[in-house]
Amino acid sequence: MSARSNSVPVGVTGLLSLQQMAAILGVHPGQLDRLVAIGCPAINVAVPREGRRLKRALRFDRERVLAWLSNRADRAHGGN
Repeated sequence: MSARSNSVPVGVTGLLSLQQMAAILGVHPGQLDRLVAIGCPAINVAVPREGRRLKRALRFDRERVLAWLSNRADRAHGGN
């Protein structure tokens, strides 16, 4: 079985792939891409692929993303 694009590179532990984070949030990965475009915290990492060039991929820290979403929700509802 070959390495999948959602595998976490060595040294980058505790981060989730786009698909994993989208599943946690219950949204389509394309919606998560749109959230990244408006400021959702993501880390662009290089994912090694055997015999091929590195692939760039987004990774997410679950707690930072949830805090960002909570902050946006608070502001949308008039919270401080």
